[in-house]
Amino acid sequence: MIKIKRFALLPGRKPSGLRSLGFAFIAVAATFIAATIVGHESFGQANSEQVLIYYGNETTEEAAASKNYVVLLAALRNYGGRDGQAIADEIDEDTRLSPAATRAESHALLQSCGRLHANIAVFTNELVASRRFLFCRAGSHDADSLSFADVAAASDNLLNLTPLSRPEYLQAALARVASLFPDRPVNAFLFTHSHGGIGMALMPRVSAEVADFDSATLQRIWELRSSSPDWAALKGTTKLDYWRVLAEVSRTYGMRFALIFRQACESGLDSLAEYRMIPETVGLIVHTAMADLPTGKIDYASLVSDAEAAPDLTRAFAGNLTAQGMHVDSKGTLLYWLVPIYLWSLPPMLFFLPLVLWIGWACLAHPRRVKILRRRGNGPTPSRAR
Repeated sequence: MIKIKRFALLPGRKPSGLRSLGFAFIAVAATFIAATIVGHESFGQANSEQVLIYYGNETTEEAAASKNYVVLLAALRNYGGRDGQAIADEIDEDTRLSPAATRAESHALLQSCGRLHANIAVFTNELVASRRFLFCRAGSHDADSLSFADVAAASDNLLNLTPLSRPEYLQAALARVASLFPDRPVNAFLFTHSHGGIGMALMPRVSAEVADFDSATLQRIWELRSSSPDWAALKGTTKLDYWRVLAEVSRTYGMRFALIFRQACESGLDSLAEYRMIPETVGLIVHTAMADLPTGKIDYASLVSDAEAAPDLTRAFAGNLTAQGMHVDSKGTLLYWLVPIYLWSLPPMLFFLPLVLWIGWACLAHPRRVKILRRRGNGPTPSRAR
């Protein structure tokens, strides 16, 4: 990844040119550092109720056994060649790895009941299918199975197979946690584990709906796989929707988020539009930038063990996740990640524009030098030859 280099500012009587630029960078850096420190301190409210919320959007058995999966995997293996076979194997492997990882992570969290200085709420697709979630109060050694809201079904069947992909479920889960503490504000540590993408925060592993396509159509689809038809568009909760839900919950229930961990591939900041959607009630944001995240990579046993012995959960979670290769930012420092994204999106010719402009300026400002250079390029002058 591209990192921002530090700038040195030399003392002088009157800042100008690069010195002014240096002052500007120092001011911005100071602002980001202050935002990180102040933001962290402001989330340590003594009268708030600390709750760790685990929101695991795993691939469900219903999705894996659906007609859509059967048709898709058969088409990939029959018409996709070596690439299609590899993709089919990855999708098939995910049907085993994803639910296993979610169960292991939620189990590690619930094992810390009574030792972690926070309440623990666990939501998974497997749990909400039976309209319940698990909740362990701080100081208690047992988790209770509590009722969960009956959210209306979506018009898209794929989303109904993995309901926690939907923003309505994320909002319902956060609202349900807030309802457990009607007299105290909630200071949440939100861990959302899901498949993700550049613009997606929560989504199913398979978004293409091909259950009703015949064999000839599926073969043509593979031959034209560079296209992006509507039926193959990514489904679920976009990154903009993700922050919109958190902002709405903060306004309605006064919930604040000391730390958010988006445990998904490419879970970093995507655009300035997303940055503007991040509510001020969010403290630290843990993400993977634009990198992939293998299923089961995060060691929750280590994460919980460090947090149990720490007086400050925010620092403990942030430190452990940093050690496990994640990136931790405040809203201010998160802006740094937009630099490589926007540089990568620029046309390659723009990088040569300064050189072209300099050559043009040299030709216009110093025509005599240009003539001399041309003469030198054509060989020695007659006088020198003699």
